[in-house]
Amino acid sequence: MLHTFILALFIQMAATEGAIVPTEQQSADASSGLAGSINLAIVTGQMDYAHDSLFLQVSTDYALKPFYLQRTTYAAFLRMHEAAKQDGIELKIVSGARSFEEQRRIWEWKWGEAEKKQFNSDLEIATYILRFSLMPGTSRHHWGTEIDLNNINNSYFEKGYGLKVYAWLQENAADFGFCQVYDDKVASGRNGCNTEKWHWSYMPLSEQYLQIYNAGITYQDITGFSGAELAESLHIIEHYVNGVAATCHE
Repeated sequence: MLHTFILALFIQMAATEGAIVPTEQQSADASSGLAGSINLAIVTGQMDYAHDSLFLQVSTDYALKPFYLQRTTYAAFLRMHEAAKQDGIELKIVSGARSFEEQRRIWEWKWGEAEKKQFNSDLEIATYILRFSLMPGTSRHHWGTEIDLNNINNSYFEKGYGLKVYAWLQENAADFGFCQVYDDKVASGRNGCNTEKWHWSYMPLSEQYLQIYNAGITYQDITGFSGAELAESLHIIEHYVNGVAATCHE
C-alpha cells in the first residue's frame, strides 16, 4: 500500500512540465527509505501513536488508562489475557507505549527529585535514575512492544496474589511471545536496568526493533534532556538498550 501511494504521488508530480516519472525501482527505493524513517521514529519515540496505523488504543477493560500499543502486541496480549483469565489470573496493563516527550517528562521529574538528594555529580544522578528508567530515546516503551503488568513494584510479585500472577507469567507468557527482559541481573550477569518483574516484551516485534535501533541510532541521536551528554560514557546503547535477558533471545 505504501509503495502504491508513493508511486501515485510521483506520477501526480510528473504532471508538471518537465517532470520525470520514476521507475518502479526508484519508487521502491523511496518506499524503503520512508519505511526506514518510520522505524527509526518508532525506536526513538518520535511518533504520534494516536494517528499512526501501526498502533491502537488499549481498552480500559484491560488497562488502568487508555494506553497505546502496536496492533500485533495488543492482539497477543488479548490472547494471553484470556488464557490467564481461564486460570483465575487477571492481567492489567499499567503502562504501554510512551513517546519521547512522555519519557522525557518522567526522566526530568526524577532528575529534579534526585537533585534534592545528596548526590555528588550528574553522573551519580543519571546512574541512580537508570536503575528503573531509561533515557528518552532509548526506552523500549517507545516501540509499542512493551507492557507493564498489574504493579510496578517487585515486592508485589513476591507474595500472595502477585506471586501467583508472576508464576503464571513465568510459565505461560512465552507461549504468547512475551518475555521478561529485565530479569535478575545479579543472577544472569546482564547489564542495564534492575530487575522488573512487571515488564514484559513482545519479542517477535521487539527483537526486530532492537536490530533497527542498533543499526540506525548513534550517541549523537540521544539528546534533548538533562544528562544526555552522559549517554556514551554510561554505555547506554551497549549496556541499557541491549541489556536484556539472554533467555529472551533463545
